[in-house]
Parts: sequence; structure tokens; C-alpha cells
Amino acid sequence: MTYRRELNKLEDNALWRDAEKIAKAIFDTYDRLPEDEKMVVKWKLRDRAFDLTSDIAEACGTFIPKDIEYNLSQARRSVFSMKNAYRYLGRQGFLKIDPQLMVDMDKLVTDIDVQIKKSWHDIDEIETDRRDTKPAPSEKGPES
Repeated sequence: MTYRRELNKLEDNALWRDAEKIAKAIFDTYDRLPEDEKMVVKWKLRDRAFDLTSDIAEACGTFIPKDIEYNLSQARRSVFSMKNAYRYLGRQGFLKIDPQLMVDMDKLVTDIDVQIKKSWHDIDEIETDRRDTKPAPSEKGPES
């Protein structure tokens, strides 16, 4: 988890930078959609793009491994939701699907999964440390 402790600027985090590029591509796509279609996909495309960068930012800003896991899991969910909406719009003929953007989303999920697994390791270490530092139960009752 050292990489998080050394992070001084959000912009230094590669995962967040990759998510921001994807979010920008989604925002650009959103801006080119017909007005009536914007209403249908607003909450599934544009907002998920923002959620993605926001959830990764929150994961970068905490030292608590369970919070990191939670926020990155939410970011992962946002990628899947965005990809679903993006594919839907492509199948409906509202946009031409950019294959590289699809690949970038898949890669981001893989990178998020790596960080989630690191948080699981950190959670296990904390739980082990807690178990190892607990005082042994006393056979005697409370001191009077």
C-alpha cells in the first residue's frame, strides 16, 4: 500500500489518469448524441464516467484498505455500466463504437482488479496484526 501513502497529487496516480481519459472520451461522446437520446443515457453514461474518476479519487485519498476496496469496486461497477450504455448506443446507431475505447475500458477493469487484490492483502495483514497483538485472555478474574 506504500504507493498510496507516497501519493501527493491525484494526477500522479496512473489508474486515475487512465480513468480520466476514458471519462473524457465518454463526455465527448455524450456531447455528440442527439438531444432526445441524451436524456435516456444521462444517468448511465455521463454520470458513470464522473463516478468512475470520483471513486478512484476517493480510493487514492484514503489509507483504509476496506475503503480502498469499496471505492475501487464502485469504480469497477461504473466501468461496466458505462461500457453497457456505450455499446447500447452503438447498437442503436447513435454512435460509432471506438474499439480502442472498449479495449481501454477492459484494461482499466484489469488494473482496478489488481489494486482491489492489493487492498485484500492489506486487509488480511491488518487483521493478522490485530489477532497477533490481542492480549491473551487471563485465567484470573478482574483485579479487585
